[in-house]
Amino acid sequence: MTLGFWKLSLSFDASSLKEDVEKLGTEDWIQHFNTGYHDGGWDGIALRAIKDNRQSLYTGNNRGNQLSDTHSLQVCPYFQSVLGAFKCRISSARILRLKANSSIREHRDYNIGFDCGVIRIHIPIVTNPDVEFYLDGKQIIMNEGECWYLDISRPHRVNNLGKTDRLHLVLDCEVNDWLDEMIPLHDQDKSGQQNAALRIAVDAIRKNGLGEFRLLVLKDPSLQEKLRLLEQRDAFVNTTLQVAWNLGYIFTAADLIAEMDRGHQTGADLWTV
Repeated sequence: MTLGFWKLSLSFDASSLKEDVEKLGTEDWIQHFNTGYHDGGWDGIALRAIKDNRQSLYTGNNRGNQLSDTHSLQVCPYFQSVLGAFKCRISSARILRLKANSSIREHRDYNIGFDCGVIRIHIPIVTNPDVEFYLDGKQIIMNEGECWYLDISRPHRVNNLGKTDRLHLVLDCEVNDWLDEMIPLHDQDKSGQQNAALRIAVDAIRKNGLGEFRLLVLKDPSLQEKLRLLEQRDAFVNTTLQVAWNLGYIFTAADLIAEMDRGHQTGADLWTV
């Protein structure tokens, strides 16, 4: 198994990052949608988002959607130059803030990683010595202006025990040859045959996973009720993925959203016959 993190050779000016943050208004901050993972002190600002949903921190697997720079990015020239340094498509760009004396409980993110074609990059803007970030039980210290790949499909948690907020620029980047060179820890079969076979196998699992999970929910009233209570689309998608993954049913956010859109359904409609 490869390591779950890598410090890239890229680095950025911490003072310029902070100056751009100061240009953003207090009304731009949105509470993070994964409310089951944090104590209320986690929020963010979308810099690049799906065209018709610019205020959402959640973009899911949006490789098929048109992306737009938000107003927040347009007023921040240094953030624009940071994104320009990445020679790959950036499918999501956000500033995420963990307030002082706040925590993000241990969890795993799904539908992301080299095998999924999208990885997550963290660039600390503001941090302090009392921030504790653990990935797979190992503490990782990330300094301001550094650039880190993190395999957040593995268990991870954050405690900000300091007196100042922690702010990271967080990018979801589509994997290409440039990223493969920047992050050499990823095992690859250069012939492409192994990865092609893996994609075929994963696609087959995903094709059956959502249907089988839906049948399970239809037989379990308590599980139906838990998922029906999630009125916000973002929360419904993420909680459904988490529950399904824990039970061994594998599918992606894009699979779930496509099924909902196909039938013009809300989340609750999926659990009816």
